Amino acid sequence: MKEAERRWIDVREFREFAGGYIPGSELVPLGELRRECAEWERTQPLMMVCKSGRRAEVARELLKGRGFLDVEVLCGGVDRWRESGRPMLKMERKPWSLARVLGRLPWNRAAKTGV
Repeated sequence: MKEAERRWIDVREFREFAGGYIPGSELVPLGELRRECAEWERTQPLMMVCKSGRRAEVARELLKGRGFLDVEVLCGGVDRWRESGRPMLKMERKPWSLARVLGRLPWNRAAKTGV
């Protein structure tokens, strides 16, 4: 099977993913995987990715238990991928802090201005 046909799923958290991810991989944090995978095709080959391989192994076991037939783990995770000189991408924009997001809500702006 060609690796291009394999779907790459990164189970790290958003901040980790934004700091560097494998081109073509999709972010599905481990805590959201159970819900997200409900609609996936069970025969689609998957490659699970995380920082070192530990969370990806947990993800593989979860998916195998839900009937997925071809689930692999990227050995050594993103750490080994990066160390081997393979390409990585970074997100251009940093996520907003929670304080910044909450400060932009209409009721918070009104409270600050006394309106």
